[in-house]
This record gives sequence, structure tokens and C-alpha cells, in this order.
Amino acid sequence: MVNIHGHLSAMLATTIASGAERDIGDLGRASRLDGRIGRQHMALGRTFRVTLALFPLLTTIACNAPKAGNPLADSPQPRSATYTCADGARITIENLGTSVRVLGPDGASEDLPASPANQNSRFGAAHDAIVIDGRDALVMKGGKTPLTCTR
Repeated sequence: MVNIHGHLSAMLATTIASGAERDIGDLGRASRLDGRIGRQHMALGRTFRVTLALFPLLTTIACNAPKAGNPLADSPQPRSATYTCADGARITIENLGTSVRVLGPDGASEDLPASPANQNSRFGAAHDAIVIDGRDALVMKGGKTPLTCTR
């Protein structure tokens, strides 16, 4: 009987020892896997932080990118340009920098300051105004229907 128990004890000890080695091997594999997951997690965190840091820059670039379209429509206001209006009249607009001088079809001249002063597409005084958008100008005279004019 003792021999049988001794034999069983020896078999049990061998089984336990081999299982422990297998468990230790599994722990090594698990720790390598855990290390890989940790590095992937760190890389993901770094990617997120870089994206978060670059987002405002990319947004600014996208908002300030030139818009596609007709390049002639986006051309700047020349020093002097003649416009043909929807009613057939022709006006000349002289760009003076912070104001424009409008020469009407009757030869009358009117100076209109930039409104507000820090831009170069809207000009006006009292009841008269001009909005310049590329090759188009919207002319508004007090008491009259606004006219669209094109250069």
C-alpha cells in the first residue's frame, strides 16, 4: 500500500511540477502580451495627444485655404474700374485705399469711406453705399432700388 501511495505521490508531484512549469511559461507569455498591449496603449495615447494638439492648426489652415472657383471673381479691386450696371448705366469706381470715389454716368462724383474702416469691400456714407465682391458691385442709393454692376 505504501508503494502505491509513494507511486501516486511521485506521479502527483511530477504532474504538479509540470503544471507549474506550464503555468510559469504561460505567465511569461502573458506578460509579453501585456507588454505589447501596454505599448499599443501608449502609442494610441500619443496619437490622440498629437491629434489633439494639431487639430486647431489644421482647422485654421482649412478655414484660410483659398476657395476654388472663378479666379477672375476673386480678383482684387483695381485702382480704377468701370462697371456696367443692370439698368445699362456705366459707373467708374476709383479705389483710394480707405475709401472709393464713384463717378456716376452723369459725371457726378461721390467719395465713400470704408464702413467699417478696417476692410476694403464695403463703403458708405449717409444713405449711399457700395459693396464690392470680386468683379461685382452692389450700388445702393438712398430712395432707389439697389443696382448690381459688373466690371
